[in-house]
Amino acid sequence: MFRRIGIVALYVIVPLCLFFWFNLQVSYKYEVDHQKTFVAIDDKLTPLEKADIYKELSVLEKDIKRQSNFMLLGAAVAFFLATILVMSTTEEP
Repeated sequence: MFRRIGIVALYVIVPLCLFFWFNLQVSYKYEVDHQKTFVAIDDKLTPLEKADIYKELSVLEKDIKRQSNFMLLGAAVAFFLATILVMSTTEEP
């Protein structure tokens, strides 16, 4: 009984992780890519100010990529673990 609940829970985790991964990709696009473009085309900023902003964006980029990789890894582990549990389950009378 608990094994089946665990299997279902693991299969539910997979689309949740993928949803969070897509959300992180959107965050990356708007919080990093667009900001880098806006900084690059802004003539009012000095090179020192641009360097500071690029440094902050670099930290944010690393955080988002790390979280994104963690979500993909979590989805893969949950999927493979649930599949292994299904294949090793014996029929109960």
